[in-house]
Amino acid sequence: MRIAIGSGKCSDLSRSRNPKLRELCSRILSRVERLGALPLSALMSLPESSSELERINSQVVSFTTYREVTESGDCLLVVQGFLPSWQFPRYFGPAGIGFMVAEGLVLNQVGTLTLAPDDLLWEFR
Repeated sequence: MRIAIGSGKCSDLSRSRNPKLRELCSRILSRVERLGALPLSALMSLPESSSELERINSQVVSFTTYREVTESGDCLLVVQGFLPSWQFPRYFGPAGIGFMVAEGLVLNQVGTLTLAPDDLLWEFR
């Protein structure tokens, strides 16, 4: 079970007063941009999920990249970041308490990349 309050979109959090949250979003968007620059064959060969830990200042944050096929047959690529925090947290769930943010891309069957719509990203936020 999870409880998510408010938005998990970087565009909504980019003006946050929390510098760690702004940096988390910056890193998520950079990862999405790097994914978008990969050849289609590389995107399709990504693992279903991969995770990394990094530090923002002295705090450990996690990033997970997901690749899954949607009901329509498109490929959804998601970069999710989690910042543990007790300061006005918006996420309470298996990952902990803090901020869960996600952005992504959709690779359609024709090979076109577009930004993933919110309805596909909801379960990752």
